[in-house]
Amino acid sequence: MATTTVSWCMLQGDTVIRYFEITDELPFVHYLNLYQCSEPQRGIGWMPKRGLNVAACEIARYIPLQTLWVP
Repeated sequence: MATTTVSWCMLQGDTVIRYFEITDELPFVHYLNLYQCSEPQRGIGWMPKRGLNVAACEIARYIPLQTLWVP
């Protein structure tokens, strides 16, 4: 199974997760997008690749652990 070069940056207690792509050519890091919510993130759990919707070009899915709920 192929892997991607997408990386993410998140700090515990932050409300923003930033996504980057890392390549071999200059510039090495490319900003892709961000996810922002109103509640601070306490952590995240990743969905296994077999649970992704590849027909919709989904390459990763995470479940955020927040203070009051888990979706």
